[in-house]
Amino acid sequence: MVICISNQKGGVGKTTIALNLASALALTELKVLLVDFDPQSHITVGLDIKPEGKTIYKVLTNEIQINEAIHQTQVENLFVIPADEDLSGLEAEAFEMKDNQFLLKKEIDKIRNDFDFIFIDCPPSIGIYTINALCASDFVIIPVLADFFSLEGFSKFFRIIEYIREELNPSLEILGVIINMYDRRTKLAKEVEEEFIKYFPNKIFSVKIPKNVKIAEAPSFGLPIQLYSPSSPGADAFSMLVEEFLEKVGRQKDLKITTR
Repeated sequence: MVICISNQKGGVGKTTIALNLASALALTELKVLLVDFDPQSHITVGLDIKPEGKTIYKVLTNEIQINEAIHQTQVENLFVIPADEDLSGLEAEAFEMKDNQFLLKKEIDKIRNDFDFIFIDCPPSIGIYTINALCASDFVIIPVLADFFSLEGFSKFFRIIEYIREELNPSLEILGVIINMYDRRTKLAKEVEEEFIKYFPNKIFSVKIPKNVKIAEAPSFGLPIQLYSPSSPGADAFSMLVEEFLEKVGRQKDLKITTR
């Protein structure tokens, strides 16, 4: 199953959600792959991966096979296909390629049965990267903030997803919206949450990721929150998010999250 984490709006915590959700799933003994498809390569940096030239860019330009780009992480059962600054050149290079919206899908399809879940982290824009990710995916998860601009931006992104479904990937579904950096103490957060639920019923994850300094600190140590601070509110939130995620995709299991 392939899931992209995407939103055209920046600053909503796409990489944070992708990294920590994938890690939490891997810690339940599921085999998980993260594809860093953002030229900023924050997944790669946040998990302290040294690509040494074996990146998603080299895969898409046919310099290496996709299996050669899969790196083991410090988290058991979690693997990464990293990115580096070279990925920023893909948009220009792919301009004249035939069916360039399916470059990533063709490669992901080669390995999709090797993992329980494959997550794709996208940049905060609508371009060749995000379109490729949406075309390669079965589901999309949309991180948002509990503010007015996230609500407005989500409506625009929803229309883009509908276009992708109609023209390029009819099997794509919205798995859900995750409210990130949630501060339950503020009136605005509660009001925006209610608006999301009103306009997009059944698409809002009930688990919200709180503002938590440990979540922000963890990437500087090359670790997900579950290994950096396993008893923190942030780690607890991602543990609960895993349960809800597995329920949504019909893969409930007896969860025993380890911190190995």
